[in-house]
This record gives sequence, structure tokens and C-alpha cells, in this order.
Amino acid sequence: LFFYHDETMKRAIAKFKELIARYPTSDKIDDVAYYIAEIHKEYNQERDNVLAVEWYKRAVEWNPKLPHPAWSHAAHILDFRMHEREKALEWYYLVLEHEKDQTDPRFAMNIGVAHDRIGALTREKTRYAPAEPTPVVQPE
Repeated sequence: LFFYHDETMKRAIAKFKELIARYPTSDKIDDVAYYIAEIHKEYNQERDNVLAVEWYKRAVEWNPKLPHPAWSHAAHILDFRMHEREKALEWYYLVLEHEKDQTDPRFAMNIGVAHDRIGALTREKTRYAPAEPTPVVQPE
């Protein structure tokens, strides 16, 4: 089991945000944004999935050649945790675009998952998660 201390994670986020505020032109703020996203993704409450996606987005905006799997992590959160399949599909396409040239073997797996999920999501008649009710459109 992996144990962590909630206060430690909160302090880490605060310190990372302080680094961004102090050094907004640093070439490391994309890494810092990625690590903030990772903390939100892994250690915080379900509501923090939105924050994680926002920080991944910020990281890749600051560095489109980010050497971390931010695109696939954001896609996974949107797809499996938030059930926002349309947005997930957009991010899976970004995985194919941005993670394909990485040399780390983890990225190759992410490319395969992205291909699989794009295929699955584009074949679905609806983009709603199975547990969600499909909206009923009333004829006018």
C-alpha cells in the first residue's frame, strides 16, 4: 500500500503554485503544472478531476512538447472518471498527435490505448456513459 499525508499534498500544491507565481517565465513551469495535475488526479477528491484536467491543459499550453503524458492522463480522466466522452475523444486525438514521438515506452502504450478508445467512442451510438441516462428529446 502507498500511504500519503493529505496535508503534505496540500503543501506541495501550494509550493508548486508559489514557484509558478515567483518564476512565471521559467522553462520549468510546465513541469510544475503537470505535477500539480498529478497530485489532483491521484490524491484528492473526485471533484478535483476538473482541476487535474485544467492543470494538464495549462502544462501542455506552456509546453506543447511536454515530456510527460499529460494528454493521455487528461483523456483518461475525462473518459473514465468524468464520463465526458466528447472531450475525451478530443484529448485522445491529441495523444496521437503529441505523444507519438516520445521515446519512453509508457508513451507507446498510451498511443495504443488512444487508438482503442477512439475506435470504441466513435462506434458508440451515444457518448454517454452506461450508467448515465440518455437525454430524451421531445418532438416539437
